[in-house]
Amino acid sequence: MPRRGTAKRKRIVERRRTTVTAVDFKYANGQTMNDSVVAVIVGGAVDEYEDDKSEAEESDNDDGFPSQLADIVFGFCNDMDSVDVPSKKDWASALMIFKARCGITNTTMNFVCKMLRLKNISPYYQNVPHSWDAIKYTLSDRNLNCVYQTYYYCNLCETVDKMKCSCGKNDTTIFYYSSIQRQIQQILLMRNTYTKICAARNDIDNNYSHTHYAKILKSCPDSCATLLLNSDGVELLKGVGIWPFMLVLNELPIKARFMLKNIVLPLIWPTGKLPTTKQIQASARILVAELVELEVGCDYYIPELGRTTKLYLYTIASCNDKPSQCKMENVKSYMAEYGCGVCYTRGDLFHFNKLTQYSLFKIRQKVLKRQPPLRVYPYEQTPTLRTNQTHDEILAKMRKENLTDEKGHLGKVEL
Repeated sequence: MPRRGTAKRKRIVERRRTTVTAVDFKYANGQTMNDSVVAVIVGGAVDEYEDDKSEAEESDNDDGFPSQLADIVFGFCNDMDSVDVPSKKDWASALMIFKARCGITNTTMNFVCKMLRLKNISPYYQNVPHSWDAIKYTLSDRNLNCVYQTYYYCNLCETVDKMKCSCGKNDTTIFYYSSIQRQIQQILLMRNTYTKICAARNDIDNNYSHTHYAKILKSCPDSCATLLLNSDGVELLKGVGIWPFMLVLNELPIKARFMLKNIVLPLIWPTGKLPTTKQIQASARILVAELVELEVGCDYYIPELGRTTKLYLYTIASCNDKPSQCKMENVKSYMAEYGCGVCYTRGDLFHFNKLTQYSLFKIRQKVLKRQPPLRVYPYEQTPTLRTNQTHDEILAKMRKENLTDEKGHLGKVEL
């Protein structure tokens, strides 16, 4: 057979595995192929299905979709009176596992739900969800407070607390925080996660021992992992956005490292406008407090080992864009005089005298605007870098001389 015909035949076989071909789903609403309304006869549907089941078993005896669907739909009909009726959450869990096991599409899951809810089939199926969306809604945890704790930031007192400020002014901004340790435990419960972390450490020791990253791992305990921090604003709709803090495990493979299931989301600012630098620093105190606890070590259950073990987590780096970096480091904007986040090089500001012509398509007229100034940082062979030592020295000078800023620093950096 030509190669093209072989590929087409494979596609047909795959389509037969993921769709029901022997059962007419119009039985669900009591219609025949000619759209004439008749009484629903479940036994007829079973007979029709059994006649064509052998054809489906030829293509796949173990993982075939129709045979497994028959086990779910008709496998409990022998002794229905002695079996308790499953709850809606039980059915949603079973169908979710069935979808993940067989790789079924969302549309097919809607057909499966309709088939399980056939009229007069049995009271056993009365709690089956109506559709795939109903399955997700049943299994979703809609109580945000059980996962995230609500914190209130008082814009006048500049304090953070789980309760509203007692100053009496209704000028508070809320943000949400969730335990990092709990989310790390959920990631470690996934199959082979801990094994991948250990394999990555061994690979770094063997092949990348000359890198600075390998030196950091050697200075840490054997049972440890490192975290990468990121924070940035996300605009969901016009005027509606969030500012999340995210953490990832560096020892996971790159393909799986940034998957949603492996991302730790400890802190979220839901806001219509960007949070200020003071708000970011105030919320970062809660984050830093838990990160320090993770460096001391916490007990996690490892499925591969079958027991709990102590794991040390170290946050070694932060990756952000320039606006977010200024908020995280509590420094002035990147266009300020000391706006460089790496060194203390003083930038020069250049203004343009010429007017630049801009086209405004909305009002269909042309206006003249001045080109914004440009900040230029000259090259220095030996620049003074920003370090923890220089940060402490400048902070001590600011307290002594009662300064609001010094060389770009606006105050203490929580991170």
